[in-house]
Amino acid sequence: DFFDDECDADVAKRTMLEKYKTDHWVAVGGMGCLEVCQSLAVIASSLKLPAVSFECSQGESLSDTSLFPDFTRLGTTRSKVPDILVALQAQHGWEHLTIITDSNLIYYQQAELLQLAVPDIPSTIYSVSAEQWTATVDLMTQLVSEKRRTIYFFGNTHLYRRVICASEAAGTLKGLTWISEGIMSSSWWAEDDVDVMTDAPICDGTMITDLYRGALLLTGVGEPLTSVDAVLDCYTEHTSSSLNTFIKEQLQNGYPAMDPSWTRVDHPHDRVINYVVDGVCMLAKMVQHMLATELTIDDLRRPTHEVFEVAVAEIKNHVAFQGATGRVNVSGNDVPNHFGIFQVSGNVASLVGVADMYGNINVSSGLNSSAWVAAALDDPAEDEFPMMTVVVPSLLGFFCLIICISLCTARGKAASTPKQVDP
Repeated sequence: DFFDDECDADVAKRTMLEKYKTDHWVAVGGMGCLEVCQSLAVIASSLKLPAVSFECSQGESLSDTSLFPDFTRLGTTRSKVPDILVALQAQHGWEHLTIITDSNLIYYQQAELLQLAVPDIPSTIYSVSAEQWTATVDLMTQLVSEKRRTIYFFGNTHLYRRVICASEAAGTLKGLTWISEGIMSSSWWAEDDVDVMTDAPICDGTMITDLYRGALLLTGVGEPLTSVDAVLDCYTEHTSSSLNTFIKEQLQNGYPAMDPSWTRVDHPHDRVINYVVDGVCMLAKMVQHMLATELTIDDLRRPTHEVFEVAVAEIKNHVAFQGATGRVNVSGNDVPNHFGIFQVSGNVASLVGVADMYGNINVSSGLNSSAWVAAALDDPAEDEFPMMTVVVPSLLGFFCLIICISLCTARGKAASTPKQVDP
């Protein structure tokens, strides 16, 4: 069974308590949003359900085993983002980082945490709202005057499109460096957004694609980096690449193809695919190992506290396999893996750099900065003091004033001098 938590912790909590407090379930998986993961990690523990998030890469708190002892996540944590930014800033000479965030408190807090994490990079935070088009254009106009060219964005893709479009409305020189983090839907920038086009009719997917060229996306690599495409432990007829391709085909064509209720997804969050299949494999391996100890499926559905703890320990300490994201081994609450730098070209985002799980950062394997354009230089003529138009007329006026005063003084003296009369 499944349900859409809508990235809303209250919805997730309410649904879990209403539908899944029965003895039909052995674990809960999925969850991609920080607040939902934080909430369900606690609820699932109280229901004695091992919880495995297939993403939830945001938030250092989820790595804390004292806060969330029964929780595991596969999404590669974003802890390497500050190091990546420092490396990119040193390589490309960024003078200032403009952080634009949704006015929602959740996103604003992310912006503040990023700012604190990169104290050596000068930065400023601005918040915007999807309902305030004029204010967004005004902000981008301000950034033009301040010559800000590197923008880090927090928010959903709808607001992102609005901000990018507002840069054009503000007359920004093309070639801004756009940066964001986390998994978003594929080619979201190429979609025509009706709401955006209501405010700016010419700002369709084609225009935004042009403005967004060269943008950077920071998120987990989500696939093996080795040249060997190994057979997967749970999906033995596939390798990582073949399974990923197969699932993308089903999303594109609808699955199952002949079913009247098939669902087609035009812009899936395709970078989460491998994490999902590994999450399902992790739970299946846990159940397999538990049943091998002579426990029954009913024991897992109605676990004692001891059985629940054994199930959690199985996931954290014993489940290890060749997965679609690479070799899967849990450490604490996380699965260590490589973090990627992806760059946009046309409708695709390709891997151009890696911060590996060992602390090394390589941003020279394909990153192309040719789309990034520096701010236009001020016209030297505008900076020079306007000698001919200000100084010379002023001097002429000054000397004319002196001459006039002299003439007036002379005439005054002449008029006041007594005339001599001959006797």
